[in-house]
Amino acid sequence: MRSNAARRSKKFFPVSGWGWLVAVLVAASPAAAEVVLSPSGVVTDDEGKPIAGAKVLLREWANQRAREVRFLTSRELDDVLARVVTDKQGQFKFCDVVARPFQRTESAEPAWDLIVTAEGYGMGWHHLKVSDESQITIALGPETELSGRIVGDQQQLLPGAEVRIVEIAPLDSPAPDYVRGPNRVNLDLSETAPRAQTDAEGRFRIGGLPRNMRIGMTVAHDDYVHQLAYASTGSQPQMDLVTRYATLKRTEVTVRHPVRTGDFIIALRPGRELTGTVTFADSKEPCPGAYVSPVDEASLAGRDVRHLSVLTDAQGRFTIRGLRPVKYELYAFPPEGKDYLAYRATADFSSSEKTVEEITIALAKGQIVEGTVMGDDGEPVPGVTVDCIA
Repeated sequence: MRSNAARRSKKFFPVSGWGWLVAVLVAASPAAAEVVLSPSGVVTDDEGKPIAGAKVLLREWANQRAREVRFLTSRELDDVLARVVTDKQGQFKFCDVVARPFQRTESAEPAWDLIVTAEGYGMGWHHLKVSDESQITIALGPETELSGRIVGDQQQLLPGAEVRIVEIAPLDSPAPDYVRGPNRVNLDLSETAPRAQTDAEGRFRIGGLPRNMRIGMTVAHDDYVHQLAYASTGSQPQMDLVTRYATLKRTEVTVRHPVRTGDFIIALRPGRELTGTVTFADSKEPCPGAYVSPVDEASLAGRDVRHLSVLTDAQGRFTIRGLRPVKYELYAFPPEGKDYLAYRATADFSSSEKTVEEITIALAKGQIVEGTVMGDDGEPVPGVTVDCIA
């Protein structure tokens, strides 16, 4: 929330590749206090019998926390806050688990889950309604598995590909909207997400899943375009999952995802590779620790797997693999505390058959803008956001 109670200051400075930007300091709400979580309950089977030895994880919403991460360099965040095991009566209790508040959220809904696993059962979950919710019952049904094979565009076997579960939802759910419902859970970026690597024959198996659910998964291999795919843990054929997305040009795009059943095959397209060097323009020296981020419309709109930021090495070098044959905006940011300017470039794989592109980025010298936002009472205002507006 932006407050008018603070004085705003403006500084003008150039950013290479961007033209002139205005840095506007805008006071946000005071930093939220830490939250203490103490949920308790029981884990049972689908007949109501208690399950002893079940693992119960208390986690925050990883993709909610990711909004506060400026440069995402991993597909897994540390989202587990605490772990317990159910007793002989299937009971569990968390005591005074401290959770960091979320600084960027558009919902007042509590952003914490309980994730439950037990041998022979499918994963279960519960979305906390209040921080000290009690008498929670989480019922687990018999487990099932997903299995299949990952191949290349010529049906070649792909060992070492990672298949990661990012969502579990009812079969009749209309579309993945990343909003939790009582019967669906989003595991994007979560360390609790079930996953597997393909073997020498390109095969994978992921067990411990609930039956008759739709599973969203990402499939990743360094040399191929990462893919978002769906499958059913039921036995009946499923209709395609139809999703609609708004483009940056404010038009609507409809995407149809097949929902696979049984033992299935997913074919990946060859990926493009972008390599390059980031240097300091004034000294011509390499820039280690710079963040380089590729952005395209599909991943920005959420209809495809997002690309991670990469860090340059000691020689200022970087490599980004698995890119689609589209046009990318490439953003390079200096290491924290360095008074150099961000840079934007373009890498276009859409108009040619080239699979590798080399780019050199020179960061121009800039300046660090610092200041203090004061309230009308003359006191500093915490939780301030700095917006750069073109």
